[in-house]
Amino acid sequence: ALLSVIGWMSYTIWGSKSAASADPRVAVLEPAPAIQNYLTGRKTYNADLMWEAFSNNYQARQLQNGGSKSTMQSVARQEKRLGLEYRKIQYIGGVKLDDGGHMYNYSVDVVVNKRTFRLPVVFMSDREEKIEYIISPLDDIIQQLSQ
Repeated sequence: ALLSVIGWMSYTIWGSKSAASADPRVAVLEPAPAIQNYLTGRKTYNADLMWEAFSNNYQARQLQNGGSKSTMQSVARQEKRLGLEYRKIQYIGGVKLDDGGHMYNYSVDVVVNKRTFRLPVVFMSDREEKIEYIISPLDDIIQQLSQ
C-alpha cells in the first residue's frame, strides 16, 4: 500500500502535465521601440519622437480631434514650464492580443512641484508595434495643473 501511495505521489509531482496545469504566465514580450521613443519624447519634451511613435490610424484620429505634432509640442512646452518631469520609467510587461496587436504596461514616475506621482501607463499597439491608444491618468494631472 505504501509503495502505491509513493508511486501515485511521484506521478502527480513529476508525471505528465495536462494543458490545464500549464504555466499560466504569459510569454515575455520585449518593449516596442516606438513606445520607447514615445517615452523618450515625453521625457525630453520632443513632439517629433512622440508623433512618429503613433500608428497612421492614431495620427488620423488625433488630426480629426484637433491634435497635431505642433499641438503636442505646445503641450510639451507647457509641461516643461509647469516643471513636470518624467523620471523613472519602468517596463512592466506586455502581451500579444488576438488581433495581432500588443498591450504594453509601464510604471512612470512624474515629478510636479517636488511631488512624485507613480502612474500606470498602458499602450495599445498595432501589428507593427506603433501606438494605437494610450491609457494614462497623466493627461488629467496636466489638465489640473494648467488651471
